[in-house]
Amino acid sequence: GAEDAMPAPPMPISDGSGVAAVNGEGLGLWEARGMVMLAAALCGTNFGALKILQKSLDPATLLSARFMLASAVMAPMMMKGRKEAMWAGFESGLWLAGGYIVQAMALQTIPAATTAFLGSLTTVVCPFIEKYTGAKVGNKAWAAAALAVLGAAFLECAGGTTPGLGDGWALLVPVSFGVFFHKTHSCMKDHPDQALPITGMQMVAVASSGVVWSVLQAHGIPAQDINKLWELMHDVNFDLALAWIAIAATAFALALETVAMAKLPSSETAVIYSSEPLWATGFAAVLLGEEIGKNTIIGGSHIVAACLGSVADFGSLRKDFFKLRKLSRKKAKKEVKRTKSSLSQKN
Repeated sequence: GAEDAMPAPPMPISDGSGVAAVNGEGLGLWEARGMVMLAAALCGTNFGALKILQKSLDPATLLSARFMLASAVMAPMMMKGRKEAMWAGFESGLWLAGGYIVQAMALQTIPAATTAFLGSLTTVVCPFIEKYTGAKVGNKAWAAAALAVLGAAFLECAGGTTPGLGDGWALLVPVSFGVFFHKTHSCMKDHPDQALPITGMQMVAVASSGVVWSVLQAHGIPAQDINKLWELMHDVNFDLALAWIAIAATAFALALETVAMAKLPSSETAVIYSSEPLWATGFAAVLLGEEIGKNTIIGGSHIVAACLGSVADFGSLRKDFFKLRKLSRKKAKKEVKRTKSSLSQKN
């Protein structure tokens, strides 16, 4: 996932059952967009933090620890979630898990910024999924997706380096995350009051997948990994970094996304979320000293344009423009008449 700054929207108020009393149904359009942007900013911090943490711990063990902690945070929200909503959340969470696993593989060999920008190709996957499932996809969504692709192309193809295995892993990220966005949107349409239980089950799905990944790659979780994790837990800096990515950049960020997706289609969510690489690039520059080159800036500008193009209501803006122009002309005519009248009275 990715992250940062924008004032946090008010969190849903619990009705005591772990189910949000305030859900996506009553959410304003711009509130939903702001929540997704905040989630993208928060998730942007993941890339730099994971790059640092993976130097101390293997990706599978780190993924398991991160999402076990996130699951524990969300546990109270899952206590009285409806069974069908919980299963739907778990299924969508498996797609999220797939995205995180291939993302972790990519981060081992390519820069955090590159991984994040290639992940923004989710903006292309979502419109295709919506089109395939029969939803209407407007020209604006396709144009925004094309801008995002151009941004990723500048990052990958204009740098003079040959794409490697890490780039291949990174290209699988948007496919998995695209299906995840679509599944989550479907979950929220069917269960609009179950945002937090659904998010909790998504955390459980990723944590379970992390454990399975560890077992498969090592034919059993090695004792040295458990001992190493236990030793690292006594390191305050490690604890703080793990707590940040698990609670703020995972549990909280994904809860924001899930609530917002009751209001937004997956294609628009993906485009707004494609600002994640901008946050990731900034944090990678600060935390890891990664260089922000010309191609990164050009690619980033395309991502920003895609986000703005996705949320802008050009039809409304056009109407407002002509309305203002008409009013200004009427006002100008009145001023001319008033001036002529004043001059004639003086004469």
